[in-house]
Amino acid sequence: MGLRSLGAADVPVLQYLCDQQPYETMFIASRVAQFGADPRMLGATLFGFERNGSLAAALHHGTNLVPIGDPNDDEAIVAFAAQVGPRRGTKAILGPQQLVLKLHRALSRLWGDSWAVTRQVREHQPVMALGEPPHLPGDRRVRIVNEAELEGYYRAAVSMYKEEVGGDAADSGDAYKMYVRSLLAFRRAFGAEHQGEFWFKADIGACAGPIGQIQGVWLRPDLRSRGMAEPALAQAVTLMRTTWPIISLYVNDYNTPAIRAYQRLGFQPVGELATVLY
Repeated sequence: MGLRSLGAADVPVLQYLCDQQPYETMFIASRVAQFGADPRMLGATLFGFERNGSLAAALHHGTNLVPIGDPNDDEAIVAFAAQVGPRRGTKAILGPQQLVLKLHRALSRLWGDSWAVTRQVREHQPVMALGEPPHLPGDRRVRIVNEAELEGYYRAAVSMYKEEVGGDAADSGDAYKMYVRSLLAFRRAFGAEHQGEFWFKADIGACAGPIGQIQGVWLRPDLRSRGMAEPALAQAVTLMRTTWPIISLYVNDYNTPAIRAYQRLGFQPVGELATVLY
């Protein structure tokens, strides 16, 4: 039993670990599928907790702190908290609900206010998935966004970020714009616009195997409550499913209107996440 850093040779066992909870572990599964497990490519360190020679849990330690594994494995959580240490260089802890909350408590007990004091804790974020065509007709104005439309799509993405996460994404310099540019380059951005201004957007923010995870859903505020969001998202999902047959997403439990809209489209609950924001 012990803790060690993971590398390229560990990708198959990491993928197997993610496969045990494919919807809740999409963050790590997607990044490993794209970049592998080499810290230089990943931009973060992956730690593994082994028991009897087998990988029992893993931790992504970078801008985001993301644990995966058995939610009842308290030994792994304590080991991860001790490894992370008192200096917080992360903006969020996110991932499977029980693991995130246990890791936050363990970090707070060990290291105090640097981890205990948060900006917000979103304890219950239902994960939902759809593996068939949406149950509602789509708005055909929604399409895959091309790279030449970066500026307009970026403005919509910044507005979404401010509403959903808080703060100004533009404050990160070019980092967020580079992220949005990559979504367009990999044809993972979907939207509708009028005269270059996007009024709806949705991204595939993570993907692995047959599953694509929607993130960044946004409808311009003055267009809300007009019955436009569901047809727009239905069309985005239809387009997404040509590449990823199963589409998943997660939502804050207090966002009842969004949950009901997703249910009308046919999404069903498949798990739960949590996010601790700093």
